[in-house]
Amino acid sequence: MSEAEKQGLCTACFLNIKGGVDRDKITAGIKLIMLNPKVDGIFINILGGFTRCNLIADGIISVANDLGLNIPLVARFEGTNKEEAINILQTSNLSVKIANDTQIGLALLKEAIEEDL
Repeated sequence: MSEAEKQGLCTACFLNIKGGVDRDKITAGIKLIMLNPKVDGIFINILGGFTRCNLIADGIISVANDLGLNIPLVARFEGTNKEEAINILQTSNLSVKIANDTQIGLALLKEAIEEDL
């Protein structure tokens, strides 16, 4: 059983981001997920080695600026530029929740989705 299933969540899709991508590609990928009307919330779990966490944070902000942030979003960062990514999101005034680990992140997402319904 996956961590999402343990939290009572159903995984709809995965976006695998490889090293060397730029902010525009990250933004486009997140947009695809956000525009799906069946998606109730997004959990972004980044283990950044080649992909810098701050680029993911910039992509999240770019999507929010373009589309708004009308569904719950939780992010967890681990790896290159983790602290910078967290700072970017915390100072963005977006309602993005930050988690320190996967289990906490999924619990935050579930709570946010239930509040949003």
